[in-house]
Amino acid sequence: ITLTLHIDDIADALPQAQFMADAWFLDGFSPSRNGAMWDAELFPLIAGRCKPGAVAATFTVARAVRDGLSAAGFKVAKRPGFGRKRDRLEAVFQDAQHKQADPFALRSPQDPPKRIAVLGAGIAGAATAHAAQSAGITPVVFDPAGPASAASGNPLALVMPRLDASDTVQARLLVDAYLHAREFYSGLPGVEQVEVRQPPRNEEERARFAKVLLDPPLPLEDLEALADGGLLHKGALILRPKDVIDALLTDVETQVGTAPDVDLEACSVGGQSFDAIVIASGMALSETAPWLGLVGKLGQVEHVSSAPDAPASALAAGHYALATGAERLWGATFEHTDSLDPQISPSAFEANATALNRLSPWWLSQIRGADIESRAGIRATTPDRLPIGGALPDLDAAKELFAPLSTGREVRADAPIHKGIYLIGG
Repeated sequence: ITLTLHIDDIADALPQAQFMADAWFLDGFSPSRNGAMWDAELFPLIAGRCKPGAVAATFTVARAVRDGLSAAGFKVAKRPGFGRKRDRLEAVFQDAQHKQADPFALRSPQDPPKRIAVLGAGIAGAATAHAAQSAGITPVVFDPAGPASAASGNPLALVMPRLDASDTVQARLLVDAYLHAREFYSGLPGVEQVEVRQPPRNEEERARFAKVLLDPPLPLEDLEALADGGLLHKGALILRPKDVIDALLTDVETQVGTAPDVDLEACSVGGQSFDAIVIASGMALSETAPWLGLVGKLGQVEHVSSAPDAPASALAAGHYALATGAERLWGATFEHTDSLDPQISPSAFEANATALNRLSPWWLSQIRGADIESRAGIRATTPDRLPIGGALPDLDAAKELFAPLSTGREVRADAPIHKGIYLIGG
């Protein structure tokens, strides 16, 4: 069960809400005391967010509520109440003509899939397979090189928030994603909590941090100011990605070794038919949807596994440096590449060394004389640096359908999609 709380006036929140509900409990006191909650214009909005057969219940049996629900396509019946409530209403949604258009393809499929193929066994693919399995869907994961073999295969990784000074939808998304990630990873093997010191890189960043702290998006137990004008992130995580991904893929069928034939039209992978396919293959997403504008960014990190034992700690300011036990990891570079084959380079090694010295010179003494291993991966980077996820659009059909938008006309229609094909990445 998913519970989403909208703390807002219903007249503002409901028109913006993007979900399809199985059930509604309408608990807005009586219409005589709270008329705005029961405004006649709200009932079609409720109907527009109903799955077929959705049910609604409320303790008020006022004529205006019964009429409003009926007019919106519900079959309404009065039932015995509870306690001091003599009566209540039960309603079942029956009229699909009130369903709102779905221009962003956010509506769940009417028939949920039973068996899906996931292309890619990095963190995106593993998390997708884990979520599917938790929902009672059988996932089969395909990855020619095996789990945690590409960009998700670094020995250590850092989970920390990116905090924007402005209160925008994007800024809230990033905070929500961070908080969800912390909860999601909690209890998995290869995960430990760490404090991250984030010093400002320049005066502009110092001013931005100060603005963030004037109205912090996280509570004091998660975020503090540092004396040098930086930020201290107290709930961050160091991950061992291979351990995390292996745990997420426990009891999940994973096929590795060869690249399977994929037929999106037939919804088949390796000759097997599936109810849906989720493409979670990093930069290889560009082969399916070149119009996404993904750009490859080569990232090289350096790793030592024989340093003096130390508690978990992290520094981050453009580059980052992680310590846990005898391990140290620092990087990462961010270089444009048109290749899908990541290559380590001496220039990237030097760039990481320079950045590490700038972060904290004492680190150099910690790793002097140790064997340093370099590793490179390719990030699938979106133009706006935000993730992509959802149904694969039918681009040609969408261009034709939504062409009137370019002249300022409104288009109320469902987005054309390739049925059963989904993307996650970026």
